[in-house]
Amino acid sequence: MAPAKSRFNTRYNAGVAAGDKTDQDELDLFRKDLGSFVRAYDFLSQIVNFADPDLEKRSIYYKHLLPVLRANDAPVALDLSGVVLAKYALKDKGQAQLQLSDNDAVLKPALDVGSGQTKDPALATWEEIIQQANLPFEGEELDAVAHFVEGVRRELVKNQTLQTQARNNSRTHFGSSPHFENAVNDAVQNSMESHYNLSLQALGEKTKMRALLATLSGLIYEELQEQAS
Repeated sequence: MAPAKSRFNTRYNAGVAAGDKTDQDELDLFRKDLGSFVRAYDFLSQIVNFADPDLEKRSIYYKHLLPVLRANDAPVALDLSGVVLAKYALKDKGQAQLQLSDNDAVLKPALDVGSGQTKDPALATWEEIIQQANLPFEGEELDAVAHFVEGVRRELVKNQTLQTQARNNSRTHFGSSPHFENAVNDAVQNSMESHYNLSLQALGEKTKMRALLATLSGLIYEELQEQAS
Protein backbone atom coordinates (compact mmCIF):
# COMPACT_ATOMS: atom_id res chain seq x y z
CA MET A 1 0.00 0.00 0.00
CA ALA A 2 2.91 2.35 0.72
CA PRO A 3 3.70 3.67 -2.81
CA ALA A 4 0.08 4.49 -3.66
CA LYS A 5 -0.55 5.93 -0.20
CA SER A 6 2.54 8.15 -0.48
CA ARG A 7 1.60 9.42 -3.96
CA PHE A 8 -1.95 10.21 -2.92
CA ASN A 9 -1.05 11.98 0.32
CA THR A 10 1.83 13.93 -1.22
CA ARG A 11 -0.34 15.19 -4.07
CA TYR A 12 -3.24 16.00 -1.75
CA ASN A 13 -1.09 17.93 0.71
CA ALA A 14 0.53 19.82 -2.17
CA GLY A 15 -2.92 20.77 -3.41
CA VAL A 16 -3.92 22.00 0.05
CA ALA A 17 -0.72 24.04 0.39
CA ALA A 18 -1.20 25.59 -3.07
CA GLY A 19 -4.91 26.18 -2.56
CA ASP A 20 -5.63 24.00 -5.62
CA LYS A 21 -9.27 23.02 -4.97
CA THR A 22 -9.55 21.32 -8.37
CA ASP A 23 -6.77 18.85 -7.58
CA GLN A 24 -8.22 18.17 -4.14
CA ASP A 25 -11.66 17.50 -5.63
CA GLU A 26 -10.16 15.07 -8.17
CA LEU A 27 -8.42 13.12 -5.41
CA ASP A 28 -11.54 13.11 -3.22
CA LEU A 29 -13.53 11.80 -6.19
CA PHE A 30 -10.89 9.12 -6.82
CA ARG A 31 -11.21 7.94 -3.23
CA LYS A 32 -15.02 7.85 -3.50
CA ASP A 33 -14.77 5.87 -6.74
CA LEU A 34 -12.58 3.28 -5.01
CA GLY A 35 -15.24 2.85 -2.34
CA SER A 36 -17.99 2.60 -4.96
CA PHE A 37 -16.06 -0.08 -6.85
CA VAL A 38 -15.41 -2.15 -3.73
CA ARG A 39 -19.05 -2.01 -2.57
CA ALA A 40 -20.45 -2.75 -6.03
CA TYR A 41 -18.05 -5.64 -6.67
CA ASP A 42 -18.59 -7.19 -3.23
CA PHE A 43 -22.34 -7.21 -3.86
CA LEU A 44 -22.40 -8.22 -7.53
CA SER A 45 -19.75 -10.92 -7.21
CA GLN A 46 -22.13 -12.83 -4.92
CA ILE A 47 -24.64 -12.96 -7.78
CA VAL A 48 -22.52 -13.03 -10.93
CA ASN A 49 -19.42 -15.12 -11.66
CA PHE A 50 -17.32 -12.57 -13.52
CA ALA A 51 -14.62 -15.16 -14.25
CA ASP A 52 -12.09 -12.34 -14.22
CA PRO A 53 -9.15 -12.75 -11.79
CA ASP A 54 -8.04 -9.17 -12.49
CA LEU A 55 -11.27 -7.75 -11.08
CA GLU A 56 -10.87 -9.89 -7.97
CA LYS A 57 -7.28 -8.71 -7.54
CA ARG A 58 -8.32 -5.07 -7.94
CA SER A 59 -11.10 -5.48 -5.39
CA ILE A 60 -8.72 -6.96 -2.81
CA TYR A 61 -6.11 -4.27 -3.44
CA TYR A 62 -8.60 -1.37 -3.38
CA LYS A 63 -10.21 -2.70 -0.22
CA HIS A 64 -6.87 -2.47 1.60
CA LEU A 65 -5.82 0.78 -0.07
CA LEU A 66 -8.98 2.75 0.71
CA PRO A 67 -8.50 3.03 4.52
CA VAL A 68 -4.93 4.37 4.20
CA LEU A 69 -5.66 7.18 1.73
CA ARG A 70 -5.51 9.89 4.34
CA ALA A 71 -3.98 13.27 3.59
CA ASN A 72 -2.27 14.77 6.65
CA ASP A 73 -4.71 16.90 8.65
CA ALA A 74 -7.21 16.84 5.76
CA PRO A 75 -10.83 16.67 6.92
CA VAL A 76 -12.54 13.55 5.61
CA ALA A 77 -16.04 12.19 5.98
CA LEU A 78 -16.68 9.53 8.61
CA ASP A 79 -15.18 6.30 7.23
CA LEU A 80 -16.91 3.09 8.28
CA SER A 81 -15.08 0.86 5.77
CA GLY A 82 -13.05 -0.78 8.54
CA VAL A 83 -16.02 -1.50 10.81
CA VAL A 84 -16.74 -5.21 11.31
CA LEU A 85 -20.16 -6.44 12.43
CA ALA A 86 -19.65 -8.25 15.73
CA LYS A 87 -23.20 -9.29 16.59
CA TYR A 88 -26.81 -8.64 15.70
CA ALA A 89 -30.28 -9.31 17.07
CA LEU A 90 -33.41 -10.53 15.28
CA LYS A 91 -36.82 -9.16 16.20
CA ASP A 92 -40.12 -10.51 14.94
CA LYS A 93 -42.07 -7.56 13.54
CA GLY A 94 -44.84 -9.64 12.03
CA GLN A 95 -45.50 -10.58 8.45
CA ALA A 96 -46.63 -8.63 5.42
CA GLN A 97 -47.94 -9.75 2.05
CA LEU A 98 -46.07 -8.11 -0.83
CA GLN A 99 -48.08 -7.53 -3.97
CA LEU A 100 -45.50 -7.66 -6.75
CA SER A 101 -46.23 -7.19 -10.42
CA ASP A 102 -44.07 -8.39 -13.30
CA ASN A 103 -42.55 -4.90 -13.56
CA ASP A 104 -41.57 -4.98 -9.88
CA ALA A 105 -39.42 -8.06 -10.53
CA VAL A 106 -37.06 -6.15 -12.83
CA LEU A 107 -34.12 -4.57 -11.03
CA LYS A 108 -32.58 -1.39 -12.39
CA PRO A 109 -28.84 -1.82 -13.03
CA ALA A 110 -26.24 0.22 -11.16
CA LEU A 111 -25.19 2.47 -14.03
CA ASP A 112 -23.92 5.51 -12.13
CA VAL A 113 -21.07 3.91 -10.14
CA GLY A 114 -17.88 5.87 -10.81
CA SER A 115 -19.68 8.50 -12.89
CA GLY A 116 -19.14 11.38 -10.46
CA GLN A 117 -17.42 14.54 -11.66
CA THR A 118 -15.47 17.25 -9.89
CA LYS A 119 -17.08 20.65 -9.43
CA ASP A 120 -15.99 23.71 -11.29
CA PRO A 121 -13.91 25.53 -8.62
CA ALA A 122 -15.39 28.93 -9.43
CA LEU A 123 -18.96 27.63 -9.23
CA ALA A 124 -18.21 25.69 -6.05
CA THR A 125 -16.74 28.81 -4.45
CA TRP A 126 -19.75 30.88 -5.51
CA GLU A 127 -22.13 28.30 -4.02
CA GLU A 128 -20.23 28.48 -0.72
CA ILE A 129 -20.32 32.30 -0.79
CA ILE A 130 -24.09 32.33 -1.30
CA GLN A 131 -24.62 29.78 1.49
CA GLN A 132 -22.51 31.89 3.86
CA ALA A 133 -24.23 35.11 2.83
CA ASN A 134 -27.62 33.53 3.40
CA LEU A 135 -26.91 32.73 7.06
CA PRO A 136 -27.36 36.26 8.47
CA PHE A 137 -30.46 36.75 6.27
CA GLU A 138 -32.27 33.74 7.67
CA GLY A 139 -35.81 33.44 6.38
CA GLU A 140 -35.08 35.13 3.06
CA GLU A 141 -35.24 33.22 -0.21
CA LEU A 142 -31.85 31.92 -1.31
CA ASP A 143 -32.35 33.19 -4.88
CA ALA A 144 -33.06 36.69 -3.61
CA VAL A 145 -29.90 36.68 -1.48
CA ALA A 146 -27.90 35.38 -4.46
CA HIS A 147 -29.13 38.20 -6.72
CA PHE A 148 -28.50 40.76 -3.99
CA VAL A 149 -24.91 39.59 -3.36
CA GLU A 150 -24.23 39.32 -7.10
CA GLY A 151 -25.36 42.93 -7.63
CA VAL A 152 -23.09 44.16 -4.84
CA ARG A 153 -20.20 42.10 -6.22
CA ARG A 154 -20.56 43.51 -9.73
CA GLU A 155 -20.38 47.06 -8.40
CA LEU A 156 -17.37 46.35 -6.17
CA VAL A 157 -15.20 44.82 -8.90
CA LYS A 158 -15.68 48.02 -10.97
CA ASN A 159 -14.40 50.20 -8.11
CA GLN A 160 -11.00 51.57 -9.17
CA THR A 161 -9.87 52.27 -5.60
CA LEU A 162 -10.48 48.64 -4.68
CA GLN A 163 -8.67 47.50 -7.81
CA THR A 164 -5.59 49.45 -6.75
CA GLN A 165 -5.75 48.20 -3.16
CA ALA A 166 -6.09 44.58 -4.26
CA ARG A 167 -2.94 44.88 -6.36
CA ASN A 168 -0.89 46.40 -3.55
CA ASN A 169 -2.15 44.75 -0.36
CA SER A 170 -2.57 41.37 1.25
CA ARG A 171 -5.99 39.76 1.53
CA THR A 172 -6.17 40.64 5.25
CA HIS A 173 -5.30 44.31 4.74
CA PHE A 174 -7.70 44.53 1.81
CA GLY A 175 -10.62 43.14 3.83
CA SER A 176 -9.95 45.42 6.81
CA SER A 177 -9.60 48.59 4.71
CA PRO A 178 -12.16 51.34 5.45
CA HIS A 179 -12.34 51.91 1.69
CA PHE A 180 -13.67 48.37 1.24
CA GLU A 181 -16.31 48.85 3.94
CA ASN A 182 -17.38 52.19 2.43
CA ALA A 183 -17.57 50.63 -1.04
CA VAL A 184 -19.79 47.81 0.26
CA ASN A 185 -22.05 50.33 2.01
CA ASP A 186 -22.37 52.35 -1.20
CA ALA A 187 -23.10 49.23 -3.25
CA VAL A 188 -25.76 48.08 -0.78
CA GLN A 189 -27.40 51.51 -0.84
CA ASN A 190 -27.45 51.37 -4.64
CA SER A 191 -29.30 48.04 -4.37
CA MET A 192 -32.19 49.55 -2.40
CA GLU A 193 -34.40 49.85 -5.46
CA SER A 194 -34.10 46.20 -6.51
CA HIS A 195 -33.55 44.57 -3.08
CA TYR A 196 -35.08 46.98 -0.59
CA ASN A 197 -35.62 44.53 2.28
CA LEU A 198 -32.18 42.91 2.12
CA SER A 199 -30.41 46.26 1.69
CA LEU A 200 -32.31 47.70 4.64
CA GLN A 201 -31.32 44.76 6.83
CA ALA A 202 -27.65 45.04 5.87
CA LEU A 203 -27.54 48.80 6.48
CA GLY A 204 -29.57 48.68 9.69
CA GLU A 205 -27.98 45.74 11.50
CA LYS A 206 -24.22 45.72 12.18
CA THR A 207 -24.03 41.94 12.56
CA LYS A 208 -25.45 41.42 9.08
CA MET A 209 -23.20 44.04 7.53
CA ARG A 210 -20.14 42.48 9.20
CA ALA A 211 -21.16 39.07 7.88
CA LEU A 212 -21.59 40.50 4.39
CA LEU A 213 -18.17 42.21 4.56
CA ALA A 214 -16.50 38.97 5.70
CA THR A 215 -18.24 36.99 2.98
CA LEU A 216 -17.35 39.35 0.14
CA SER A 217 -13.80 40.42 1.04
CA GLY A 218 -12.06 37.21 -0.04
CA LEU A 219 -14.23 36.81 -3.15
CA ILE A 220 -13.64 40.39 -4.36
CA TYR A 221 -9.93 40.25 -3.55
CA GLU A 222 -9.42 37.07 -5.59
CA GLU A 223 -11.41 38.42 -8.53
CA LEU A 224 -9.50 41.71 -8.59
CA GLN A 225 -6.20 39.83 -8.33
CA GLU A 226 -7.18 37.76 -11.38
CA GLN A 227 -8.11 40.91 -13.28
CA ALA A 228 -4.77 42.48 -12.47
CA SER A 229 -2.83 39.45 -13.70
